[in-house]
Amino acid sequence: DVINTFVTNILCPKFSNRKVHFFSSYFFSKLLGTGPTGTLPPVYNFHEVRRWGNNLRGNIFGRKELIIPINHCNIHWLCLKASMERKSIGLWDPFGRKESNQLYLNSMKRYLRDKYHDTFPDEDADAWISDWTLSDNSETVLNKPIRSTTESSPLPT
Repeated sequence: DVINTFVTNILCPKFSNRKVHFFSSYFFSKLLGTGPTGTLPPVYNFHEVRRWGNNLRGNIFGRKELIIPINHCNIHWLCLKASMERKSIGLWDPFGRKESNQLYLNSMKRYLRDKYHDTFPDEDADAWISDWTLSDNSETVLNKPIRSTTESSPLPT
């Protein structure tokens, strides 16, 4: 709840005019059915988050970026950013690149595909998502500073 309070009270007001949307940390827990502590085996379930973002003007597709904090197994935090303009999804894990990080990247891509299909049923969602890129921007060594380039930053630019 500390992360969600920080996002709601500090980050959201700062980026409100920049077409950035911050999902709560519960997004991936619901999408993957990992439970409140994030420790259950992941099972993708779009219907648990199908309506998330519907209250936004222009829905999520009217945003430039989506930022999602992730509580990984109730042990540490990751940050995922989906850039709607660049058609890219990036992930930052302070513990470095791990094969398990691909779960979040691939699940977000699948979510965006499913959400696009749900929002625009007459459009080809597979064609729309086909040119999206995924990148694990985590450092490979714990405590190594994260690059400060625009592309590698988890926060909006």
